[in-house]
Amino acid sequence: MGRLQLRKTLEAVFVCCAAAGVTAAQTYTTLHNFTGPDGANPYAPLIQGFDGNLYGTTEYGGANNYGTVFKITPKGEFTTIHSFGLANDGAFPEGGLALDVKGNLYGTTYRGGNNDYGYGTIFEISRDGSFTTLATFDGTVDDGGENPTGSLVVAIGKLYGVTANGGTYGYGTFYELTLTGAPTEPVDGTIYPTTEAGSLEALFSCTETKGGTPAGGLVVDTVSDIVTLLGPLQTGGPNNDGAVVRINPNKDRVLDSWDLDDADGSAPRGSLVQGNNGYVYSTASAKGLNDGGTLWGITPSGSFTVLYNFCSLYDCYDGGDPWSGVVLASDGNLYGTALFGGEYNYGNIYQFNLTTNQLTNVYSFSETVGYEAYAPPVQATDGIFYGATFYGGPNNDGAIYSLKLSPVRPFVDAFPPFGGVGATVDIVGNNLKGTTAVTFNGIAATFTVVTNVLIQAVIPEGATTGNVEVTTPHGKVSSARDFVVLE
Repeated sequence: MGRLQLRKTLEAVFVCCAAAGVTAAQTYTTLHNFTGPDGANPYAPLIQGFDGNLYGTTEYGGANNYGTVFKITPKGEFTTIHSFGLANDGAFPEGGLALDVKGNLYGTTYRGGNNDYGYGTIFEISRDGSFTTLATFDGTVDDGGENPTGSLVVAIGKLYGVTANGGTYGYGTFYELTLTGAPTEPVDGTIYPTTEAGSLEALFSCTETKGGTPAGGLVVDTVSDIVTLLGPLQTGGPNNDGAVVRINPNKDRVLDSWDLDDADGSAPRGSLVQGNNGYVYSTASAKGLNDGGTLWGITPSGSFTVLYNFCSLYDCYDGGDPWSGVVLASDGNLYGTALFGGEYNYGNIYQFNLTTNQLTNVYSFSETVGYEAYAPPVQATDGIFYGATFYGGPNNDGAIYSLKLSPVRPFVDAFPPFGGVGATVDIVGNNLKGTTAVTFNGIAATFTVVTNVLIQAVIPEGATTGNVEVTTPHGKVSSARDFVVLE
């Protein structure tokens, strides 16, 4: 997997005050231990669907040992949705799933397709659970690259992602897949499009000189004047430490690039997230001040800033090798995982407070509960975190866990997180039946309660960027991230 090399202004902010402890109240629960036939070794982050359940992939296991797609409820009720078979549907899904505005899920496999000779696939899981292979990477220069990895992004009727290899120079690509389809009517009476594969196209080919082998998930930057994509490149660049690149998906050009060096960290390969302040945050898995990796941010003006150096505490109690990247939670803090360090040296879950620049070890993994969490925990709208470990459990095939921190902060989430006036937005939450009001930054919107966990609302005239608030019989619930109103 890889990094492209890029840089604008660099400011190193080395945070020396890490909190040596755990948050006051927490409950860690193992929801499911994988056994092999039901999947093995979950690598990617989970995602919450429109039904309130969590979805994910395992890289191995299943009926054919080529990986699976699964569903799990917040209470731990587990279902294998699909077992990969290599030849037509692909094998070894490394990336996480993406959700479109109609509740369909999309993902990729690293290998397979095209009668075993493919270089990976893109697939869809529809709302009724049916599986469709949308596209196969065939290894040619123009078809998008080879070996897709990282989580997909759904925006403007297209899927965006990265490949670890292939492209013009062999160092991976950024690619897009256009989604098309005729509308159908499901049982709930709402009109949804049936997605069919459009054209698969490489947007940008990475190089060894500028950085390559992209591995982490992309993020859509909605703060800049145009919607752009940011992604990490884990190899290459002038210092061979990788890079971060911003591209315009509508044009074959790089808008910005940030080249990493030893002080910034090396090999960025995790999830990126954009905060309400416009910063884009993620991690570098190696090097930095203590050779334990770094947590960094890119400001809206383009400055690259190191926010934290891991292994700042004795025996890396704060964590080391933060492979996962980070997520933004409803308390306004960042959360991620590290592969080693913590109390037992099996890695940990950490919190980074964006107000105090303080990092806290929230939970330490162990050989018993699971270890090597390559993806950050995802916070569902019930306020509880859910994640997976690559190893652990009775068969050492990995596990799914939940982490409840006190106080629990439920929230609502809008899909997509941006749109123009008059567009319909899906709002996912909990206990939404009986909702009496929905507002976009204080402006009332028309809405329909579809289920107890799903509302559809229309962005009202006069709405501006800000939080989405839903008034339910149980009180008011707001979005964790600002909804961006596009002009």
